[in-house]
Amino acid sequence: MTATEVDMVFDLLPLVDRMRDEAGGHALRDLLRVIAEQVDVVRRDVERLYDNWFIETAEDWVVPYLAQLVGWSPLPEAGPFVPRKDVADTIRHRRRKGTLALLDELAEEVGGWPGRAVEFYRLLAYDQHVNHLHLDRGRTADVRRGAAMALVDTPFDGQAHTVDVRLRNLPGVGLFVWRLGSYPVTHTAAAVVERVGRWAFTFDAVGFDTRLFTAPGFDGPPGPGPMARALFETRSAADDGSRHVSPELYGAERSFQVWAPGWSAAGPDGAIPVDKLIPADLGDWDTYRPRPGTVAVDPVRGRLLFPRRDVPDVVYVSYHRGFSAPMGGGQYQRRLRPMDEGVWTRPVHDSATLADALDQWAADRPSRACIELTQSGVYAVAVRVDVATGQSLTIRAANRVRPVLWLADRQPERPDVWSARLAPGAELVLDGLVVAGHPVHVEGVRLVEGEGEAGPVEGDGAVEGGPIHGEVAVGEVDGEADRADSAGCVGPARLVITHCTLVPGWLPVVACDADAPAPPSLELVEMDDGRVDIRHSIIGSVQVVAGRHDGEPVRVAVADSILDATRAEWEALGGAGPGAAYAVLRISRTTVFGRVHAHAIELGENSIFTGLVKVARRGIGCVRFCALVPGSRTPRRFHCVEDQRPRFTSTDFADAGYAQLSCACPEAVSEGADDQSEMGAFHDLFQPQRLRGLATRADEYTPAGMRVSVIPVT
Repeated sequence: MTATEVDMVFDLLPLVDRMRDEAGGHALRDLLRVIAEQVDVVRRDVERLYDNWFIETAEDWVVPYLAQLVGWSPLPEAGPFVPRKDVADTIRHRRRKGTLALLDELAEEVGGWPGRAVEFYRLLAYDQHVNHLHLDRGRTADVRRGAAMALVDTPFDGQAHTVDVRLRNLPGVGLFVWRLGSYPVTHTAAAVVERVGRWAFTFDAVGFDTRLFTAPGFDGPPGPGPMARALFETRSAADDGSRHVSPELYGAERSFQVWAPGWSAAGPDGAIPVDKLIPADLGDWDTYRPRPGTVAVDPVRGRLLFPRRDVPDVVYVSYHRGFSAPMGGGQYQRRLRPMDEGVWTRPVHDSATLADALDQWAADRPSRACIELTQSGVYAVAVRVDVATGQSLTIRAANRVRPVLWLADRQPERPDVWSARLAPGAELVLDGLVVAGHPVHVEGVRLVEGEGEAGPVEGDGAVEGGPIHGEVAVGEVDGEADRADSAGCVGPARLVITHCTLVPGWLPVVACDADAPAPPSLELVEMDDGRVDIRHSIIGSVQVVAGRHDGEPVRVAVADSILDATRAEWEALGGAGPGAAYAVLRISRTTVFGRVHAHAIELGENSIFTGLVKVARRGIGCVRFCALVPGSRTPRRFHCVEDQRPRFTSTDFADAGYAQLSCACPEAVSEGADDQSEMGAFHDLFQPQRLRGLATRADEYTPAGMRVSVIPVT
């Protein structure tokens, strides 16, 4: 209570009485202050009782009673928890029961996906009375209308359909949901397809074929999902029969845009006008030849084709790509590790400044450092760094930025790798990066117990540096030598990879090398006693090259990630050769495409293994709630699945549905985790629970006698 509220009752007395009380030592005022405190307790209780009449202001313990009062029904997965917002929406939703717009909102509010409700009975083909025509019903298909035919069996289908006799009870309403998200890629360099010619480009900076998606919130055909060629084009307003890309999809703040600075048909800012972009099928690069001054665009494969006699020097693109979750390198919101005061930091916006920052870091040798890449560009730099004992180096992308670290065929005299050497007690953090064209090579460094004082680490961190070999002593940090009586007094070397993509196979696979095993994306050499943490990342195969086996095996922890050897029969985690990787694996909520051959598995849970799993030591660790291949050699198991084969929407790294469980996947896998969610990398999306909850809510607000069916589009 404030001073005014405490003396509220006393201030109501006449002035003469207050003066007499002051002369007598304020006895009356003190008594009235005690009474005022009790009055305030009663007043606040009355106000609280009034607030509890409303769901927005009620106390938490009142929410279940209000829910019961309005007849709120819990979702199957809600348990004892009663969500306040769901109860608040009950009255509002019931006033709109039976409307399609309500079902669209439920898809967003309950399932968390964009949705579109369609009345199937309006699309049934039947003979109409000539005096009562329904022109808004489904109509006979006209195969000449390419755009309309492209919408068949989609949420925007307007063609008449016959009854499917395989369905005993035809659903009256279909609620289509888009499970894949649309993630932007802003102003990045398009990749030249050198095997075709300098006139051929891909939207993807690495060179993969990637389907273009519409921007989030796009509500016209084809919806918030992948683009189709027939819906990608529009006829010219000049009525000359020419066609170009739809202006609803192209331009600033829209689904995609293309720049070609200095090109003949480009605008003053380098942007190509929409009427110069021609939709085309570029499945065969040599079949289509664009006219002079135009660019052929294939939205299904994400390809660009310029006239051969008029080719720009460089092409930049902005577009949207599809994926199931914010995983790997991408322009999405992620939590960055806060940097304390005193941390050595350098912002980087291109390849030259990245090289300068690494050289400066090597010269200054700070104990804690952060190099942040601030642009979504392509950084072509060969990196070789040494992190000494007590040092911590973080190389990360800024929030909502997607940098691509590219190194392919830059150094013919030595391997094209991104090399790092970690001494015991050193830490290297890679955050938000896309690494392509080469592997990440991390090598452990042994400590030599001094002959005198410990010297600095051999070969400071450098760019374009030569290979470094041999054992080193404890390194200097910030000019002061870390003295150690033995190697055991310092902690292990630690490598952290979070929200990164180490492209499986390095580059797109062409027909000539499709049968060759994919090269490793991460090489761990002599990392005995070290720690490797991989989280929310997409990693190619991991190769562990052991040291002298006189130390503890490297401990590899993988969570919420994808390990991809590109084929199930190839090795996703293994040693250099036929032996097992000298590593103890701890894996959870991960999808593994390929075989795993490790020293031991300490814990495996809620994961999918598409290849054989073999461990050298079966007596330690356990595997629980995992999908395994028959014949796997694992530690003791608990509620694992061997007789059900997982089915995926796609196993191709470049596809939007990569590693996503298909709708035809057995329930033992799609709902086989310890909390009845799906196994694998997308466990934390809780899609089975969201689908069941959405179906329950949709049935509640659908008119009597009509059945609703939730249908995933992507």
